[in-house]
Amino acid sequence: MRCLVLGGGGHLGAAFCHHLASAQHDVVALGRRDTRPESLADITRLHYQPVAMEGTHRDAQLDGYDLIVDAAAPYALEEDALDAALTRGQTILDACARNRSTLVHVGSFTVHTDADGLTGRALARLHPYFTLKRRLESQVLEADVDSVIINPTQALGPWDGRALPFALLPLLTREKIPFTANQRLNVIDVRDVAAAGIAAATRRQFRQPILLAGHNVTLDLLFSRVAEMTGTRPPRWHASAEAGAVLAFGAERMQRLLPRAAHYPSLGFVLLLSQQWLFPGPLQRRLGLPITSLTKTLTDSLAWYAQRADLSAALPPAR
Repeated sequence: MRCLVLGGGGHLGAAFCHHLASAQHDVVALGRRDTRPESLADITRLHYQPVAMEGTHRDAQLDGYDLIVDAAAPYALEEDALDAALTRGQTILDACARNRSTLVHVGSFTVHTDADGLTGRALARLHPYFTLKRRLESQVLEADVDSVIINPTQALGPWDGRALPFALLPLLTREKIPFTANQRLNVIDVRDVAAAGIAAATRRQFRQPILLAGHNVTLDLLFSRVAEMTGTRPPRWHASAEAGAVLAFGAERMQRLLPRAAHYPSLGFVLLLSQQWLFPGPLQRRLGLPITSLTKTLTDSLAWYAQRADLSAALPPAR
């Protein structure tokens, strides 16, 4: 099977590339980096192609595939990004219809869950990310294509290529995160996300959005677990997740009023307030796939960060 992974250099995209290549499929990955990222370096059955500009795809890049995985649906940080994201989504859907390709669309758990608190719900209404994710899922559901929609919770695991300021676990092990909170989380392994998406496509679970859940923890517990595994100290200060999200969102909005403004993304804080404790639902259970243990997910994540060339000064992996 010929497979195309959009966002192949990203965290989830790399997991799909590894999963498909291990099943002996021919994989083409499109990504923003000019050269093949480190996360894809050891895959032999893969061809990497850089895209000229984020979110733009030519028809020739999308034609000739049996399966297209869209693991690069945009994160809308500005209101005017919505139309561009929907145009991109329609281009992919048109290619799937033209080639009779199966689409695996990676969405967000926030489409099917609501924040419990008033603060979280208010910020979710104000932040364009949440509107975009709902619109993109509706766009896929309305299209006349064979589509799988998966909506994972917080994904951890190997092959994360994000720079240090945006990589949670390396920041934590370097003791660069001063605060923690008693905030609920649901954590799923990126490899489980990829396995679920391909299994759903194979079993033709089309047009049925699947909320993918993993392990229920708290932010406190997750941070303490990582600190114990690496011999580091967890954050010593506790803070309100709601207050942090409001401050980050407000600072982001204020900065946009200034010329040449710095960008302080608040999305991570707002998504934290949207987290809930969840359990695999009927559609996820129908796939019959095991859930990777949290210990293995964290161990393999830390091992990956420890060997990343650009994080050579990272602390040792889990012991």
